[in-house]
Amino acid sequence: MNLVVNGCSFTNWYMGQDTWAHYTHLQYPDLNFINLGKRGSTNDEIILNTISELSTLKEKSIVIIQLSGLDRILIDGERSPTVSSAIKSKLFNWWSMSQSENVSQKWIDYFNNEYSEEKHFNNLLNLLIRFQSFVNNRNNIDYRIFCGWDIFTQGDEKSDMWNEKIKYKNFDKLLVKDVYKSSEELFNKIDCNNFWFYEDDKVKCGGLIQWVQNNLNSKDWYRNVRAIDPDYHPSDLAHKEFSEKIIIPLMEEML
Repeated sequence: MNLVVNGCSFTNWYMGQDTWAHYTHLQYPDLNFINLGKRGSTNDEIILNTISELSTLKEKSIVIIQLSGLDRILIDGERSPTVSSAIKSKLFNWWSMSQSENVSQKWIDYFNNEYSEEKHFNNLLNLLIRFQSFVNNRNNIDYRIFCGWDIFTQGDEKSDMWNEKIKYKNFDKLLVKDVYKSSEELFNKIDCNNFWFYEDDKVKCGGLIQWVQNNLNSKDWYRNVRAIDPDYHPSDLAHKEFSEKIIIPLMEEML
């Protein structure tokens, strides 16, 4: 049996940090473990590479996908920089990723002339529908999907998902699917029974980071916010606890 995981650096840290995926694998050493996660991956890469890998596997596969931010997109096989690297406005950075990546003229033109929140969100929804259709046509795959952080609600210039002490709240924010009719139509085609979200009275459609902020001491939320280049990836303890408390129970549902 295979255990296939995919995501961004929250799933496979390029400098060797153990992630939730590593800790989960330790609990199931007899499974054939395949970690497809890569630093900076777009959701296009995450979902399409997962489909490609699963197409080669004949044995039963358990799949866990961690969705990344909507800032980046894949076009003609090329990964874009983040939205806010091209458009210097916090309003365009509600998914809170890097704001200082190199930007070629091609991407400046794209983000100024073609980009929209609706387009990037619908791109994600279409990818999820494609993955769902792929899995539904096979009888040897079970899967769960979760977010690294909140990407399903609409932020604004006051949004602060990565505060060092204050827990993120989005209960008063609109879901992006409810802002655009085209998004609502696509969202309704998705089977959300295979998704895990962190939710409480102040958070909806939350991800790993929201779970961490509401279950660990603030000193254990992030990897190293005191560094010259602050690192807001989850801490080692956060990854370990998330695996034990959330991922392992999801695994048990699929075994």
